[in-house]
Amino acid sequence: MTPLPRLAALVLLLAAAPAARASLFDTYGYGARATAMGGAMAAQSMNYDAVYYNPANLLTRKAAHFGLGINVLGPQLTFERLSGVDEVTPRMPEPNVGFLLGASTSLGGVFEDRVAFGVTLFHPLLRLTRIESVDPIEPLFYRYDSLPDKLILAMGLAGEPFEWLRLGAGLQILAGLGGTVTAAVSLVEGRFTHETIDIDVDVNAAPTAGLAIGPLWGFRLGATWRHHLELDYRLPIDVLIEEIGVLDVHIEGVSLYTPDQLALRA
Repeated sequence: MTPLPRLAALVLLLAAAPAARASLFDTYGYGARATAMGGAMAAQSMNYDAVYYNPANLLTRKAAHFGLGINVLGPQLTFERLSGVDEVTPRMPEPNVGFLLGASTSLGGVFEDRVAFGVTLFHPLLRLTRIESVDPIEPLFYRYDSLPDKLILAMGLAGEPFEWLRLGAGLQILAGLGGTVTAAVSLVEGRFTHETIDIDVDVNAAPTAGLAIGPLWGFRLGATWRHHLELDYRLPIDVLIEEIGVLDVHIEGVSLYTPDQLALRA
């Protein structure tokens, strides 16, 4: 391509790439390189970070790779009311620290480095997986509040049918929460006479898919689709008030939600 058509194509691609900030990794980046590049990694991921950004790119660099990193999340945000009086105190996000662990490798032998797989883990250290149900009238920064407080495991697999084409698929796995609470209270004695708490940790999984083309004419093209991911929680609470009767409370909801995403990069 001559310089002018290449420049025109680049301008068109940049004009059609609006910013998308939906999940923890879109906000902060998954790994130092992704943070430095502003998350524009669907075409340029090349190591274990490809498990999230584009699983097809696990074959970009056909070698074994291992990585470990630390994320210090310290948002500094403010609310400013232009008029009137604050009736509800805004919720300000708290800092957190988490570590990233990942590995990826291509498979030689009979696969001739045309197949690769990778796995990654994000583990918060200050607060593991935090579920909150906030009053809708209470102002808060959703993407910076409890959204980083979750343990995520992801894995991906890539194949290369042609030298210029790579395909990938994967899963994001989020720890879920459920269980029951039963208790008995004596108003006369002023104490709990019985208490049982059963907590179940289950798994919520969301698929991902990726496509990588190139390099062709000096370009690498990448496309990634991620299914929405959420944590569904259910917690029935049964309290026997011995002098009155049974109080049944059922708590359920959706937390740590990230939407469906489609990323196109060049």
